[in-house]
Amino acid sequence: MSRAVTHQQVARMRLAAQCLVGRSLATPEDVVRHLTCTQSQDWRACRVALAARTTARSVQAVDAAYDAGRIVRSWPVRGTLHTVLAADLRWMLALTADRIRAQYATRLAGLGVDAPQLVAVRELTRELLRGGAALTRRELLDMWTAAGVDVSGQRGAHLVVDLLVDTIICLGPIRDGVQQFVLCDEWLPAAQPPPDPVATWARRHLVSHGPAARADFLWWTKLLVREVAPVWEQIVDGLDELTLDGVTLYATPEVVEAGMSRATLTPILTAAFDEILLGYADRSATLPPAFADHIVPGGNGVFRPVVLDGGRAVGTWSAPKDPREPPRVELFEHPPSRRLSAARLMVPAR
Repeated sequence: MSRAVTHQQVARMRLAAQCLVGRSLATPEDVVRHLTCTQSQDWRACRVALAARTTARSVQAVDAAYDAGRIVRSWPVRGTLHTVLAADLRWMLALTADRIRAQYATRLAGLGVDAPQLVAVRELTRELLRGGAALTRRELLDMWTAAGVDVSGQRGAHLVVDLLVDTIICLGPIRDGVQQFVLCDEWLPAAQPPPDPVATWARRHLVSHGPAARADFLWWTKLLVREVAPVWEQIVDGLDELTLDGVTLYATPEVVEAGMSRATLTPILTAAFDEILLGYADRSATLPPAFADHIVPGGNGVFRPVVLDGGRAVGTWSAPKDPREPPRVELFEHPPSRRLSAARLMVPAR
């Protein structure tokens, strides 16, 4: 039977589900496995977001997971880079690649990139990276240019997306603070897809992001209702059913219980582009619509780091130049709650 909940209750439960309060996870790989996909177009912010959910809160440990090939960045969903388990990337793109290619086909044609050119760039890139080579984006584009490939305007960026979506390259190891492209065939582990990839993906999403709606998962992956509906009862089996503003949400019983703990009231700082906001089609539980422009000024798609109090966004923050100094906080409204006034806010990870 469905239970009605408030926006703040949902926000607090999501903190627990995403391991931002209460339970933390042992390694960055565990975090990526739990969240399934973590938006990563801002790579530095993503590393902080992943580290913040681990016991050690170490960005260095995140880098080590990339270097070891346990996690990678690619283009599996939502039209931008995400971090996923290396073992998950192929089966995810098997579900989403055709839609992403269709989305970019018109753009590529408008840039004068045709099918033979795409084939030539794919073969050239395999040759450049074969044998364990790794190249930064700049190095890759420079080598394309030297081979006669036109990367002017947005051509280079769209060619990179094509290679990512085609599971030819992914972003893996780090050199001098810059992540490098490697060949998927050499970098990704041999791994069998789950028996039912759609059900597996949706279940993992609801477990890690709940309370969440079916619409959140469909928006997140761009899968279709007809792909999810036949297995939906299997996906939500054993989950609690909640209702917010007439919308049905799903969460594990453990998350529902943890969301009522005092820990979820604790003020915290989250990274820019954190999944606590980006993981949902409807963000109003965590981010009151009146304050949305403070987080994404002018709707420009750039999400600022957020101050959460009781699970709800109450301000933004920036790191001080001197790490011994506290973060600089800008609140949406004054006065702050007594909880926030008394809190010793710390950057999410270092």
